[in-house]
Amino acid sequence: RPPRSTLFPYTTLFRSRIALVLASAFFTAEGAKKFRLRAHRAGHFPREPIHPFSVPNGHSQIHMLISAFQDGDRCANTINRALDKARYPDRLSFNVLQAAGPGDVVCLEEFRSKLLPNLCSGQSTDCEAATLARIHVWTIPLKEAKGPAHQRGLLSERAILPGQDSMCLSTDSHMSFVDAWDDLLIQDWTSTNNEFAVLTAYPLATRNANFAGTKAHINLCGYFLEDDLPRGVTGATLTNQGEQSKPTLTMNWAAGQSFSRCHAEKNVPVDKELRWLFTGEEVDRAVRLWTHGYDLYNPSINAVKIGRAHV
Repeated sequence: RPPRSTLFPYTTLFRSRIALVLASAFFTAEGAKKFRLRAHRAGHFPREPIHPFSVPNGHSQIHMLISAFQDGDRCANTINRALDKARYPDRLSFNVLQAAGPGDVVCLEEFRSKLLPNLCSGQSTDCEAATLARIHVWTIPLKEAKGPAHQRGLLSERAILPGQDSMCLSTDSHMSFVDAWDDLLIQDWTSTNNEFAVLTAYPLATRNANFAGTKAHINLCGYFLEDDLPRGVTGATLTNQGEQSKPTLTMNWAAGQSFSRCHAEKNVPVDKELRWLFTGEEVDRAVRLWTHGYDLYNPSINAVKIGRAHV
């Protein structure tokens, strides 16, 4: 695999990384205290997933990673909705990287001044301080923002993700959530019985809220070519019939919704060298996650929703 520093803008080298989806790779553990990466050797694949090292519960931490280009008001509302709709909001923490210019709404200040007082109304006296302590925000000038993949890569370098068994949700800055979304995602992830599962799909549009929650799921499977680079295809929004289905394996990774153990974010961070890139970011991450031993799944629920108005 070519060095990360040379991958872009040299298109040939970038496409050579994509070609790894047809190849095999293996990695070995680097010390007893680090997470083991599953070995995928040519002609040999594990028949069974590696069972979770521990089962997440109501006390399990969930760290959210949010990248915002300007978008300060929607970013603040995303944090507010995540906390308001969670079954256990105290377990949530946030890592936000916002590119902002003079006069732009600042995500944290918008949340602190306009949304937090109402969120903490009737709660303990330390609610506001305790909530703010779990929100980590970095701001960069607009001129330093070089596309979504680059900005997510900068966030990967900065993100504070404590807890060996913690969970991570990487998403966008204009999102909404169903009631008890945190429990639903953890239950869905746990049902894979796979420590290296990554639940990922394009989130449900808020205008299709009648399909939210356990009523349906997004079928994200397959690619089409856009500017000669693969991009994921959403097959359909499928209703869940009868007994709740389980997540299904897919070859895709979607930037708008990626839920996994946080070691996936640490072992396979977004590549900040992919500057000015939109199409290609997702297949790049899918290949790198897979060659590091992670399995990608379509969630069997719609717990996260996306609002694209004015984005």
